[in-house]
Amino acid sequence: MLKFEPITKYEKGFVFSLLSQSFAKLWNNELEEKIKRFVKEVFGKPDTVGACTFISTLDGKPVGMASWDPRQGPELGIIGYNCILPEYQSRGFGKAQIKEVLRRLKEQGFKKAFVTTGKHPFFEPAEKMYLACGFKETKRYSEGRDLRYGSIDYEIRLKKDSESMKLIEPTLELESEFFAMVEEFKAEGKDLIDGIGSIDIENFKDSIYQVKEHVRGTGLPEGWAPASTYWLICQNGIVGTCNLRHELNDFLREFGGHVGYSIRPSERRKGFGTQMLGLLLKKAQELGIKRLLATCNDNNIASARIIEKNGGKLADKVIKDGAEILIRRYWIDLPVGD
Repeated sequence: MLKFEPITKYEKGFVFSLLSQSFAKLWNNELEEKIKRFVKEVFGKPDTVGACTFISTLDGKPVGMASWDPRQGPELGIIGYNCILPEYQSRGFGKAQIKEVLRRLKEQGFKKAFVTTGKHPFFEPAEKMYLACGFKETKRYSEGRDLRYGSIDYEIRLKKDSESMKLIEPTLELESEFFAMVEEFKAEGKDLIDGIGSIDIENFKDSIYQVKEHVRGTGLPEGWAPASTYWLICQNGIVGTCNLRHELNDFLREFGGHVGYSIRPSERRKGFGTQMLGLLLKKAQELGIKRLLATCNDNNIASARIIEKNGGKLADKVIKDGAEILIRRYWIDLPVGD
């Protein structure tokens, strides 16, 4: 999982080297001078320009950097130099960086974000990345305007999480985003992800079809109940996964309950868990479930709070056979006819 560190933890020479390696295929005297001026400004004004720049690291190793200009705020935040070192490209890190910039701009009250990229084969991955992050192309320029090969402008409206948040069915279109989430769980040592349903990480494409079958109750493994799997998405991308069982068998009635859910590690402590369960309860209501059972380990205080905030009333605590794990069992009464 990427971490984002203040650029001032690093030396000028390192930052210049990172940028020069990342833009090596475009390198010329003009670009060299621009980057030198940028680095000088970052370290010359650490409380302003430097505060709007960070280094991305993976397991303690720098992999890239991103920056933005807040001077047209709060109306517009302008994304500046951002790059990933060649050996770390094509792994979703550039997208993660931009999402972090958008998160910070949104947190600071910006309404829109703007970015320009070159109309050159070198920038084709960046074009796809911006579109995948939700940017819309606003204008194309021919040769000139600073870049001899032309440029493309992109813009995105920074919605509040509550405006953009929704549950969607798993889709192949978000495969890379899904696996980025999986990697975060693996980094925690988690191989089993609550709420992932019947998605098979090793056979993702085929299992997406299987998920749809399980909604209808066909092709279920022995002991499984019909279930729907959803991803919680907002402008940050996939922030969590959840599973709604349509009915309870003996095991689910005792231990598993109707729902399972997980918020990806990088998006925790932001209220997403509470909101995801709330949206899932609406799905349960649509299925005609009048009383929903939600369970969690007794020591999982965060999950217990999520359930309680959504109207969960503690029924009892039971010990899972052979595991010596104490399970909390909550019932949530769902409105009828809403």
